[in-house]
Amino acid sequence: MTVKSWGKGRPDYYKAAISSRPQVLEDSQVKWTQTTAYTINAGSVVIDTFYTIPDGYTLELGGGFVSCTESCINKLRLVTDSLELIGDFRFDVQGIIMFSATAGQTVPSGETITAYVYNNDALTATFSLTFSGVLVRT
Repeated sequence: MTVKSWGKGRPDYYKAAISSRPQVLEDSQVKWTQTTAYTINAGSVVIDTFYTIPDGYTLELGGGFVSCTESCINKLRLVTDSLELIGDFRFDVQGIIMFSATAGQTVPSGETITAYVYNNDALTATFSLTFSGVLVRT
C-alpha cells in the first residue's frame, strides 16, 4: 500500500500570522505619545510634571524608552500627583520600559504624571524620555 505524501515543511496545524503593533480599535481611543529631553548636572535630579490626563479620559500606558549620553546606572521614577508609583526603573545608557496590566499602568482622569530623572554619574548628561499609550474615553 502506498501513502500519498502531503508535502514537506510546515506541520498541518500551522497557520500563518501577521504580527503588528497594537492598534486603536474604537472611536473612544486616541493614540498618545510624549517625548521630553533633559540636561542634568552630575549627581542631580530633575523633577518634571510633564502630562495631565484630560477630563473624561484615562491613560493606558503601553511602554517607553529612556536614554542617556553617558554610561552610568541611572534611575527614572514615575509617579502621579496622588503619589501613586507608576514605575521605578534603573538603566545604563538606554532602557526599554514595559508596562503590563499587573503593573498599574492605568492613570485616571485629572491625574498628573511626574518624572524624577536621577543622574548618578560624575558627568553632566542629556536624558531623553519617550512614552506611548492610549487615551480611553470614560
